[in-house]
Amino acid sequence: MHQGSGRKTFGHSLIIGPWGEVILDAGPDIGLHFATLDLDDVDRARARVASLQHDRPFALKRYLSHDKID
Repeated sequence: MHQGSGRKTFGHSLIIGPWGEVILDAGPDIGLHFATLDLDDVDRARARVASLQHDRPFALKRYLSHDKID
């Protein structure tokens, strides 16, 4: 329980692989956990999901405070 908030938390943070497999279950205890992810596996999984073939590249436009925004 978080002190003073009355809110209960239960832990069990997870790291999940690209196909839904549990790579790491942090359990109920407090701690810091790490896992190494193979980003090639992520790319291969995304290549097999047909709806992701329609994604557009993400582009972020930056505007300075003096630029006109229409």
